[in-house]
Amino acid sequence: MSSAPASADVRGRRLIGLARIPIPIFGIVMGVLGLGLCWRYSGALFHLSQLIGNVILFAGAVLWACATAVQLVRLAVAPSVVCEELAHGIRGPLVAQKIIVLLLITEAAGPTFPKLAFALLVASTVLAVLATLWVLMRFQAAQHDRVLAPSWLVAPIALPFTSILYGADGDRAAASMSLGAGALVIATLLPRVLAGISTVTAAPAPIRPLVVISVAPLALIFIAYVQLAGIDGVAYGLLGATMFVVCLVLTTLPHWWRAPFGLPFWACGMPPAAVVLAVIELAEKLRTTATLTAAAISLGIITVIMTMLLIRTATALINGRLFPPA
Repeated sequence: MSSAPASADVRGRRLIGLARIPIPIFGIVMGVLGLGLCWRYSGALFHLSQLIGNVILFAGAVLWACATAVQLVRLAVAPSVVCEELAHGIRGPLVAQKIIVLLLITEAAGPTFPKLAFALLVASTVLAVLATLWVLMRFQAAQHDRVLAPSWLVAPIALPFTSILYGADGDRAAASMSLGAGALVIATLLPRVLAGISTVTAAPAPIRPLVVISVAPLALIFIAYVQLAGIDGVAYGLLGATMFVVCLVLTTLPHWWRAPFGLPFWACGMPPAAVVLAVIELAEKLRTTATLTAAAISLGIITVIMTMLLIRTATALINGRLFPPA
């Protein structure tokens, strides 16, 4: 007789547990998919089997399906919590991670399922434009703030990403428009984000790793530009600016690498992977000893970073620290 209430109580606790899994969970999916793309394109660059990359991409697709299911359940059982998260000044803009994940899935599926990939690309483009407009409206309302959280860059990052995919499909017009729009928005927001790097210690320690998001925008703009125009002076300027931001972000490392581990550390996943993909793109175009060596070293570095993130995530999940009750 008492089994039914007990079962209901167990289901209730499980639903409450799901409600604690925030939107930034998609950062893990982005990191895994980004690593898979690095291995896929490195395999093509060095004439190696692409099996490793494809296996990682498949694992990322499975994680994406699980994360999406969790967030749909969460939206159904705790809509107020989700709304509060969207209104948050730091977590809110991270909802655009879902769009980046869709674009990564699109790129992963492109060679095997071209029609599905095109449909996902069109849908992702619409979502990227809407998310960027939403961020710009919030930006106008936050003009009094001196700096912006790096999470504000996630939505506009999607626009040069769509440009890369349109360029790969040979649609130069769509690629150029996406790149131009994304570059203008990023040029507006990135200086405000970089202005906060010098004051990173003023932020709570657990969210300081989000600063690593800053390395992705220029790297993706570089890749999109190279696909359209090739390697020229502008491309080298974009790559140099990317490396400058990487060095700037590295100066903050002593201030947060020992911070309590949480989802913000997954900012060290996809954004650095974007830089690695930029190096691989450079090596693909030039094929010099220096660029090929840089691509191989970059692949090794991102693989080590991702391995560490996965181990720390599994440890935190087992110990109950990844999704704390509060």
